Amino acid sequence: MHELKNWLFYVLTSPYLQEQIIEQTTKVGQPKLAIKRIEAFSLPLPPLAEQRRIVARLEGLLPLVEELGKNEKELDVIEHEFPDAIRKSLLQAAIEGKLTERQPDDGDARDLLAEIQKEKARLVKEGKIRRSNPLPLITDDEIPFDIPENWCWVRLGECTFNHGQKVPDRDFTYIDIGSINNKENKLGRTDNILSPKEAPSRARKIVFEGDVIYATVRPYLHNACVIDKKIEPEPIVSTGFAVLSMGNPISNCYLLWVLLSPMFDAYANDTENSKGVAYPAINDNKLQQGLIPLPPLAEQRRIVAQLEELLPLVEKLHISD
Repeated sequence: MHELKNWLFYVLTSPYLQEQIIEQTTKVGQPKLAIKRIEAFSLPLPPLAEQRRIVARLEGLLPLVEELGKNEKELDVIEHEFPDAIRKSLLQAAIEGKLTERQPDDGDARDLLAEIQKEKARLVKEGKIRRSNPLPLITDDEIPFDIPENWCWVRLGECTFNHGQKVPDRDFTYIDIGSINNKENKLGRTDNILSPKEAPSRARKIVFEGDVIYATVRPYLHNACVIDKKIEPEPIVSTGFAVLSMGNPISNCYLLWVLLSPMFDAYANDTENSKGVAYPAINDNKLQQGLIPLPPLAEQRRIVAQLEELLPLVEKLHISD
């Protein structure tokens, strides 16, 4: 009798019988199934010895099927996260110097840093930018990983500057968070043209073609891009962004990829640096103190070229989902 009960359990839960139950269940009011209809169901009844073999086989296989279901769910999660993981790995490899090869004529990034400092000093002297506050020296404890010998570690504020702020005094193109495509890290809409009377209080930061803008509010959302075209009327950026200008001695695209790398992401979103609960933000002072690896300019360009070739291929993995 015990064997028959086991057999009946598997028959009653089988797709074969479930289809009969659905067909015979009344759909008016509370769905129900009359006893007479249950009694009329036709069931396959093998000999007792065959029942025992089938039940034994099912009891051996069903746990494996359940395990496969769990594994399939885990695989779905892995496949969903795989493109982002690859993207992060590529960016990290790029800023560690593992994506490109050194070239004998690349030079040394310390000479490049000297050029940057000279350019900044010239702009200060001409009154085009303000002199920045001295930044702390870099200690060995701060350095997160080794970089090639002809690269050097710098603080973000050492190799960038900004153009200050202004209250809009004529029609302007307002660039805010909604202007950024943070999936492709490209500048999106530039048709948000406002008059001075319409200017929100956050419309203050001066920006020019070639600058990098980086959202300091919720930096984990990666609202950052290069201002890659001339915008008319003049663009004004929200104070929710940091405006980072490099002049000529550094690649703006390289800087953008550094800011979006796992290394800088970890710094910008660290609870010691990014304050606030609902809208965590990193202030300009903390941002300027962030470390970035600086390669010679020729290698920066090779890194950018490699990433521009590889990252679109990674993005296609999302599209094929």
